[in-house]
Amino acid sequence: MSLLSARLSVAACLVAATVQSCDTPTRSVLDTAVPRVSTGVFHTCALTAAGVAYCWGRGLYGALGTGDSTNSATPVRVSGVLTFASISAGYDYTCAIGLDQVTYCWGANGSGQLGNATTTPSSVPVAVSGGRAFHAISASPSNHVCALDASGAAYCWGANSEGQLGNGSTDSSATPIAVSGGLTFVAITAGGFGTTCGITPAGAAYCWGRNGAGESGVGNDSVWYFTTPMAVAGALAFRSVSTGIEHACGVATDGRAYCWGSPSLGNLGNDATANALVPQPVFGNLTFAAVTGSWYHTCALSSGGAAFCWGANIVGALGNGATDSSASRPTPVAGGLTFRSLSAGDYRTCGVTSNGTIYCWGYNADGEVGDGTAGNNRYAPVLVQLP
Repeated sequence: MSLLSARLSVAACLVAATVQSCDTPTRSVLDTAVPRVSTGVFHTCALTAAGVAYCWGRGLYGALGTGDSTNSATPVRVSGVLTFASISAGYDYTCAIGLDQVTYCWGANGSGQLGNATTTPSSVPVAVSGGRAFHAISASPSNHVCALDASGAAYCWGANSEGQLGNGSTDSSATPIAVSGGLTFVAITAGGFGTTCGITPAGAAYCWGRNGAGESGVGNDSVWYFTTPMAVAGALAFRSVSTGIEHACGVATDGRAYCWGSPSLGNLGNDATANALVPQPVFGNLTFAAVTGSWYHTCALSSGGAAFCWGANIVGALGNGATDSSASRPTPVAGGLTFRSLSAGDYRTCGVTSNGTIYCWGYNADGEVGDGTAGNNRYAPVLVQLP
């Protein structure tokens, strides 16, 4: 395996929250052996094994990519004949990396998050400006997008009121701009309320953007935001990191999970009641392969594929079959399923099982769980009706 292939394999492992070990990657970012899923704020998208994109849930601004703004409680195919290597759903918009090495986005575009030099929404895929080939991408629930090129250089676009683009300013950009500092990354995650984090090839975590609750992990919450990457305190080496709303969590190379930022609704997974300004261990002796977080909950996969979640459970985002408002410690997802990957969205989570089927649970007002219903929240995993 070449150095480039190895780097991209690591990026795929981390970004997709795969249960495979990121220490010895075996799959590249262009591998289409299994479906992939990404959970946004009010919609969900997935790729078939062949790279065909389907979306479901709220179609406002064209987020489902079907040429209109209609909602769908079952997966509908994205318009056109494009096939994709990876996909990421945000807040009423979606971005995906094509097998043609062109990056496309569709849906809402008020902050330039489609990256095509306009702020006009599009209900069908449009190419991101600049012609740069990206190999990993993350669309945030706060209208900014970040991506990595083949060298590991990071580029971001969209909203930037709190420095989440990482280029030293707070000016939004409707085209990709380079993150400052000259760092290279193997994974990047664009989070809610404007925080972005990345992992370097050595496993060091850096964050930038909003820091009002200490979610940048640098050791203080007196600076509201950072406009360039800042090293996460504690000298931990991470294999996976994910940003939520006012918090972030990561899995260290020893498999232990750590969280930092706001403890609201159990975000930190350790009974904390005050902001954690540096990474703090999640409760228990569990070890994980990867972590995924969004809004007010986080989920993680064990090395064997068991799913655990913590944080807000108001509408079933934890998937534990209960209707409790929150859980401040990791709780197992109901059903005994074994997962390859997980993706956490707005009060909702989806995962790809070991046999390639997709399950979702949680918030379902507009058909976001993809089981053909709308308005019925799901407190345990339900099968997505993917063609």
